Amino acid sequence: MGAGVLLAYVHYRATDTNTYGAIRRFFERNGTFFSLAASTGLVAILFTYGLVTDAYPGVWAIFPTLCAVLLIASGKEAWFNKAVLSRSSMVYVGWLSYPIYLWHWVFLSIAFSSYAGHIPTHVKWIAILLACLFAYVSFTFIEVPIRKMKADKKMLIGTIVALLGTALLGGAVSKTDGVPQRLSSDLRQALTTITNDRQTPEANRCTDNPIFDCWTQTGKQDGNVLLIGNSHTEHLKSVFASFAPNFARVDIYAAGGTRPLEDVVQRFTEKQLIRDGKAHAVLDAVHRSSAKLVVISNTWGNINPDEEVLLKDGSKSTFEAVFKQTVLNIINSGKKIAFMIDNPTMPNEMENCMGIRPINLTKGECGIARKAYDNQSASQREYFTKWYLAYPDQIFVIESGAALCNDEYCSMLGKNKEPLYTDTGHLTDAGAKLVSERAWLSITPILKDILEKP
Repeated sequence: MGAGVLLAYVHYRATDTNTYGAIRRFFERNGTFFSLAASTGLVAILFTYGLVTDAYPGVWAIFPTLCAVLLIASGKEAWFNKAVLSRSSMVYVGWLSYPIYLWHWVFLSIAFSSYAGHIPTHVKWIAILLACLFAYVSFTFIEVPIRKMKADKKMLIGTIVALLGTALLGGAVSKTDGVPQRLSSDLRQALTTITNDRQTPEANRCTDNPIFDCWTQTGKQDGNVLLIGNSHTEHLKSVFASFAPNFARVDIYAAGGTRPLEDVVQRFTEKQLIRDGKAHAVLDAVHRSSAKLVVISNTWGNINPDEEVLLKDGSKSTFEAVFKQTVLNIINSGKKIAFMIDNPTMPNEMENCMGIRPINLTKGECGIARKAYDNQSASQREYFTKWYLAYPDQIFVIESGAALCNDEYCSMLGKNKEPLYTDTGHLTDAGAKLVSERAWLSITPILKDILEKP
């Protein structure tokens, strides 16, 4: 849209003597070249369909936008524009393009809701065909007649009223988060547990106000057990300490969106540098902590020891090297480490699984096979076990994620159909209770042994 505004501005300001006119004449004199280059680029982009896996639009949107700019800037006398794009059939497609764009979102949204976020290919094609049909109908029987109407004060007032009414209706739906009354009381209660923001109570906030999320059981940050990690730790903090034995004091430090690794940054962007800075602050606080046992709950994904990682000074290292540095720094500060195997990553959003969207032809998968979870967590288990074998008195491995599974299946719903997940990877309080309880079955004897030794 910005590119279109810029083109219109140049066209509007162009004269025979100013810079805007020189820019316009340059593109129009070389219009055939630019229009052919742009059309070739657009065709090439079509052949890349399905190959671009990065988030779109992002930087990839520059290429079709640039092609469109070149086509328009080359002017109506450019060969391709005059011979191809000026044909009545192509002009008609141009007229239909915007209503197609509007309608395709309607049908794809309905399909997304109906098929729990996993739209079959044939349904996508049906949605596109319906978008074309409705675009033709709305253009022919609504847009064209309106264009032929005389613009007067009555039309202006009617348009303003319609736009304001639409805005108010949309605002009301957004404010009430849809129409909650269509859900049963049980579903509304379940939805509340999914969207709970997990703020730290005043009594459990750390007094030194660190930049990371800090929770302390006693209010003094004097815990003998310290739980650290990313957003998965944040989702445990409200219930984790409730399963601790009476001789345990718990502190929790969390920094979402990153990994607790010394000096590592994931990307040199402002937002990510802030996140990684919080993780570095967590590790600095770990070294100063009075805790005897550091429990790490984090999203590790598939661990690759040879993964290349960026350091905050701009140099590069490997995951193995910085992980070793992180672990040894914690051990050398007089602490032991327990790694929690992460909970299963699920294939579905909880709203789809619970069937609370307006149209649900299918709820989709509400869990994964236990074997699939074992495969998900295999690299974590193997890697942490290697470190346990190297330091059997200082490092431990806790199978906490398995609390969400039986021998055959790992579910997003509990025994009473209560939601265990907020999304595909983060836990509700109900899910966090299961994981925390399982974790303390291993942590308790480890901590007891640590405290009993002189």
